[in-house]
Amino acid sequence: PGRSTKEAREARVQENRMKIDRTRKAGKNEGNRRTKGRVAKPHTKKWMQRRQRGDTKGNPANDATVPRSSSQLQPAMVQYLTEASEHLQRLANSQEPRGGDDGDIEDARVVASNVVKEIRDQIHAVVCDPVGSRTLEVVVEYLAIEDLNVILLPALFTGDVRTRMNHRFASHVLEKVIPRIGGEQLDALVNVLEEEGALVAIADDRYGSHVLRTILQTLAHADLAMAARGSLEGDWILPITPDVSISKSERQLFVRIAKRFLREESLLPLAKSPCASSVLQFLITGLQLLSSSLSRKISQHILGHHMENFDGLVKDNAGSRFLEVALMFMEGEQLLSLYQTSVRGKVVSMSKERNENFVLQRIILRAGLSSDPLVLGILNELKDSMGELLHIGRTGVVVALANACEKASDPSCTKLFTKFICTAVGATGENAKDLVGLLLFFGKERLHRWRTWAHQRYEGACMSDAELGGPKVSILGSLMVQAILRFNHGNSRLANDSVASLSKSEILALCRDASGSRVLEAFLTGNAGESSKSRLGAYLLGQLPEIVKDPSGSRIVEKVFVTSDYSRRRQMVEELLPHLESLQTDQYAKFVLRFCRVSEYLARKETWLQQEEKRSSKRKALNDLLKTIENFDTSDDPGRGGKNSKVPELQNTRGSAPHDDGWGQGKQRANRHKKGK
Repeated sequence: PGRSTKEAREARVQENRMKIDRTRKAGKNEGNRRTKGRVAKPHTKKWMQRRQRGDTKGNPANDATVPRSSSQLQPAMVQYLTEASEHLQRLANSQEPRGGDDGDIEDARVVASNVVKEIRDQIHAVVCDPVGSRTLEVVVEYLAIEDLNVILLPALFTGDVRTRMNHRFASHVLEKVIPRIGGEQLDALVNVLEEEGALVAIADDRYGSHVLRTILQTLAHADLAMAARGSLEGDWILPITPDVSISKSERQLFVRIAKRFLREESLLPLAKSPCASSVLQFLITGLQLLSSSLSRKISQHILGHHMENFDGLVKDNAGSRFLEVALMFMEGEQLLSLYQTSVRGKVVSMSKERNENFVLQRIILRAGLSSDPLVLGILNELKDSMGELLHIGRTGVVVALANACEKASDPSCTKLFTKFICTAVGATGENAKDLVGLLLFFGKERLHRWRTWAHQRYEGACMSDAELGGPKVSILGSLMVQAILRFNHGNSRLANDSVASLSKSEILALCRDASGSRVLEAFLTGNAGESSKSRLGAYLLGQLPEIVKDPSGSRIVEKVFVTSDYSRRRQMVEELLPHLESLQTDQYAKFVLRFCRVSEYLARKETWLQQEEKRSSKRKALNDLLKTIENFDTSDDPGRGGKNSKVPELQNTRGSAPHDDGWGQGKQRANRHKKGK
């Protein structure tokens, strides 16, 4: 009162500034206290859970046994370790061995041995030092096994082993040491941890869990991380080295670790912990590799006898990751029971959630390999929601469903999926020919923009360098189209017709796109008609010298060469001949030249023509035979799917054979595209 409007406004602004200053000062002081002490309150829930499990480490300030991360070494020692590490890395990266064969390796071993002997009395301090631990990680790789057993192991595996496993820097050194030691040393290490009662507690530590996972991988002789992820088709990858067998003692030690976890009253809190969940994933994967029934027992111990813990796990970040691995080893009856008790009626809501949709994808993929009724049940629940899932970015669920329908033995799965996906993207009636385009770009607007760009790019219009890239094909959309193209002949016809209806400029644009080229590969190796494949090959003529220089386009040229007749192959080779000198130096084109045997055509033209004519006639005879079998009436056999259906054995082999194709170029193709794609 008594102030003008302007004065009142300025007073309010000043008061607000004073409040902000007080808030900033309070926050700064609070931040200083937190930075200084970093002491967690001893009555917090997380600390109490750790204490009940016997793990009272909390924070470094709470536990005096955990070494500080700051350097405890003398400056001279730090400088010595730094120079030794740099010298070892130079020797490792050297391309010119000295002193005979493997000269640099021998020099590195001598340096590593000298470093370990120099720090013999300070190993405990060195492994906990940021500089010393990095040096030891390099040293361990070149250290002789005698020095490792005599000097390093006694210092690392005696005393407070648990403290070193939980240490920020020492844990990295242990991860390098463990793969180099034998089963007896690992057995002694596990015994020490069991005596301290720290085996389960280490699994829940952010640093110790990595060491425990390294122990499990060393015992299993396999990359358990890759096995736990599985494949996109839902099956289990077996990443064990063929020439390495798991000894009896290693198997027993792995099982003993698993039994120690089973003795816990409840593993559910561990499954929801990010660190311990990763250890449990490695554990059940390794047990499955060892063909042990304990894998199923651990999963049942966590999920409950009646799957009562499924709902809590599927909503948790770490718990959902554990479920993905556990589901990979479930059989058809278990999956069907899980669906009936915990998933039925919730499929749509699960497919929209951040964590639950990944678990649902694993259920769908596994169902495609073991349970057709489960695939049909999920398909019917999602039939009205596919369009929404594509719109909100939950495409992975639809891709998983497409792969599951392809794997399922019931032909109605592929028929229903094709019907539902066409309705979801609007590829019905006159728009049916746009099915592939709508799936690759998820919408008519993006599809129209891509078509306009492709027409301008390949019909001679002038474009800037920024416009040459163009819109990219969706990776998940490409995976979905590939799965549909692998359906049986009747249910993939719509997708095949959609690819065949693409214009020349659109085909050329897909050839140079990493994901789009995969669609064309699936089309060329699938059950599309020979005339459609020939038309696609004709579009490439006139553009071959440029296409073969592209990492994606070069693969399409090879596929077209295989599926073309005798005259088309001759046209392709003759188009490449004038550019032979420049193509031979290109990293991708040179493989196409080798695949098409261009140099042989240039040197012995008549021989090349005779061989290609024989191959063309054999291919034509095989296609006629397959066409006759496809038209064979099997209506008397209910297992063949009725009239005019394919023979299942041949249906499973067509379009899924390796790349050999009679030319024996499979290995060359694989080696070439390690860099390319």
